[in-house]
Amino acid sequence: MENPQKTKTRLNSPERRGNNIRKVVFVCFDNAFLSQVAEAVVNQQPKMNWKAYSAGIRPVKHVHPLTTEILREVGVLHHGRTKYVDEFYGQDFDLVVTLDDAAAEKCPTWLGGGKRMHLNFSDPSQKIEDEIQLLHAYRLIRDEISKKLPDLLIIYN
Repeated sequence: MENPQKTKTRLNSPERRGNNIRKVVFVCFDNAFLSQVAEAVVNQQPKMNWKAYSAGIRPVKHVHPLTTEILREVGVLHHGRTKYVDEFYGQDFDLVVTLDDAAAEKCPTWLGGGKRMHLNFSDPSQKIEDEIQLLHAYRLIRDEISKKLPDLLIIYN
């Protein structure tokens, strides 16, 4: 299995070569839920001229299983993996969005090169142990992210 710290995420793939596609990276602390949802939601919208990536300050080993479940419920297929922000060292982004306070405090200044903004969401997995309650909380946050991000990206377009 690849060591995620040593893997570089490629931003110059064929889909990235068009000049009209902009790049955004969503950063949260563990890259298991918030930033994965944001990445998936943006990349599933064909009319957006944004390509999204996600990363974590201290990512866990795997995307939370409920993340893929709540995305699948709304027709979003996401096969993401957790990534360290270090994988994007030297890459430019048009926008860097931190999604929790821990990421906002610790996000490296070298990340991006473009505009930065912070949207604060709390990760309910830190407070809720019951899976049914957590699933409900994840759905609410998924819906909120899905509503906020398209408008946000239009502003920064």
